[in-house]
Order: sequence, then C-alpha cells, then structure tokens
Amino acid sequence: MDDEERAVEGQEPAEKLGPTEQPRTMNGFQRVWGTLFEPSKVFASLNQKPTWLLPVIILIVLVMVTSIVTRPLQIQEQIHRIEENERLTPEQKERFSEMVHERANQPVWKVFGYIMPVVGVFIYVMLLTAIWYFGGNVLLGGDATFKKVLSIFSYSTLVAIPGTIVKVPLMLAKKTVHVQTSLAALMPSGSDDSVLFKILAKFDIFNIWQYILFAMGLAIIYKFTVKKSAGLVIAFYGIWIIISVSFSVLTKGRFAFG
Repeated sequence: MDDEERAVEGQEPAEKLGPTEQPRTMNGFQRVWGTLFEPSKVFASLNQKPTWLLPVIILIVLVMVTSIVTRPLQIQEQIHRIEENERLTPEQKERFSEMVHERANQPVWKVFGYIMPVVGVFIYVMLLTAIWYFGGNVLLGGDATFKKVLSIFSYSTLVAIPGTIVKVPLMLAKKTVHVQTSLAALMPSGSDDSVLFKILAKFDIFNIWQYILFAMGLAIIYKFTVKKSAGLVIAFYGIWIIISVSFSVLTKGRFAFG
C-alpha cells in the first residue's frame, strides 16, 4: 500500500527511510568512537551539525604526549646526526652536542615544546582543510561549507589514536622515533636514504586508513560518489608524495616532512 492509498483510507503515510533520513544525534564520545568503527554515521551526523574542536584537542594531546614520552630519543638522534656529520670537526661535534643537551634542559625550550604542538596542529588542520576545500568546491565543482570540510578532516585525524597506541611503544622498544608501519618496513636494513624507501614510507597503514575515512566523508558532505571523492584524495596525496620525497632527497633527509 503506497502513501496515497494510506491517505485515502485515513492512515498516516509510511515513514520514508534512505538518503533523506535524518541522522541520529551523536555526542562527542560517540563521534570519536564512531569515526573508527561507524564512520558513515558520524560523517552523516557532521553533515547536519559540523563540529571540529574536540578531535583537534585530542590530536594536540596525542602529539604532546608523544613528544614528551619520546623526547630522550629525539635528543639522542640529534646528537647521533651531529656525530655522523663528516663536515664537522671533532671539536665542533662536541660543542654542538653540548648545546643540544643544554637547550633540552632550558625551561624556555621545554615551554616551547608544549606550545609548538598546539600551534603546529592548528596550522596543519587548517591548511589541509583549505586545500581540500579548494579541491572539492573549485576543482570538482561541489558545494560544501569550510566548516563541514574542517569537521570531516578533523575527525579523520582520530586515526592518530590507534596510531599512537601502536607506534609509541614501538619507538620505546626500538629506542628510535623512526619506526615503520608502512610498506617501507619490507625494505632491508640500511636503506633509509633510498628514494624507494622514502616513497614506500608514505604508504603508512594509518595514513591510508585516515584518507579512506576522509574520502567517505567528502562523498557525504559534497554528495559525490565515493569514486569521485576517492579520486580527489588519491590525486592530492600523490602530489604530496612527490613534493615530500623530492624535498627529502634534495635536502638529503635533513628537513624531511610528512
């Protein structure tokens, strides 16, 4: 019996489900949990009521905790790079190593270490959101607000929760911040400086997970097909890999990023 027949007989029209169904309201915890296990529901909720502050705060906390816990390892690796630098004399190596230790113990640098994650995360989130907003609205001709794109991207970064749980213990166990959860883990030891290693390192399981979620979110807020939004994500990520690897090669890994 269709809705018109129901109306004739005095019955209420049947409730319509599907694309027009309003997503259920979700609180912050449900959205955080749901991003990892029920992303479509979370992104549909964000499409109706975009919000972004909670995941950014969580990301800041994760970055700060990781920085504090691994700080001794970072200091050791700075000193190791100094000692491995063949262009420095023994006296210069000793002096620079002492400077690293002194700076690490200065209160101003400790405070700086707490402030930088806050500033860095905000810049990262806002800059990447602007790029994706340009891609969705300008390149693909979609129509979504900056806040919606910001919400989707911010929640996709929550993949950092399992990422931190896995990576930090690995760093502490191996006594290095350079641990691999990417295809680079298949490369032989000592190949860190090769171009192939740098490329494979970009295919990190947690990065891939994040951008799969983000592509799903873009499809929902822009009403794109998943194929179309995935194409944008893959294209932009491919460009990022080229830029990042090229920069790392040109600077011989001294200023690698991403």
